[in-house]
Amino acid sequence: MLKRQLGIQRLGIVLGAVAVSTGVISKPAQAFTFTLNAEDQGWYSDSGSHNPGNPNYIAGKSSGLKYRNFGVFDVSAITDTIVSATLRAYLPDSPNQGGYLGDASETWSLYDFGGNIDSLLAGTGGVAAYADLGTGVAYGSTVLTEADEGSIVEVTLGNAALSDLNNALDRWAFGGACYTCSENGEREFVFGYSHNNSLIELEIETQAVPEPGSLLGFMAMGTIAASSVIKRK
Repeated sequence: MLKRQLGIQRLGIVLGAVAVSTGVISKPAQAFTFTLNAEDQGWYSDSGSHNPGNPNYIAGKSSGLKYRNFGVFDVSAITDTIVSATLRAYLPDSPNQGGYLGDASETWSLYDFGGNIDSLLAGTGGVAAYADLGTGVAYGSTVLTEADEGSIVEVTLGNAALSDLNNALDRWAFGGACYTCSENGEREFVFGYSHNNSLIELEIETQAVPEPGSLLGFMAMGTIAASSVIKRK
């Protein structure tokens, strides 16, 4: 009789353990999608200049200056784990002033920004900010053509960007550069004239961690069920 009781009790514990290991008793993680508009965006020239009142985010070369762009987002309200992110930017198309001027295709490359965000936005980042916006950890890139004018282009952000987003306490910034834009020609750029119709946004998908309380509850139910069988015997 004692062996039978012990066997039933062990069965209840084993069933509970199997349920935990297979995830049967855990609540499924919920995924949510958010779209954030940039808190601010703009450019820095290789001379270290930036006009905080200008929302243009050109990258490339124009009028003898080289430009790199940036975007800053407030992610303080995001508390769950970010599992994917896509950056979107509008490539302008206006009569005689298209946002794209270059070869058959140009590549827009994104990087982390390790400098001071307040200085970046205030226009006091200088040459150091310009250098930072086009170097460091690569976040992703996309190939643009003139046919993309008048549309929103997308960059799927890689694991490095996801890690930085999840570690950001309040704001997250990226830098952008067009290294394929010729340094010898007078004008080759992407996102030119974007001050007329600027848009940079970030779509992120988050996933909440399953509640551990549900696991413990089901384990307790398994133990109670086993005990009930023993008592009835």
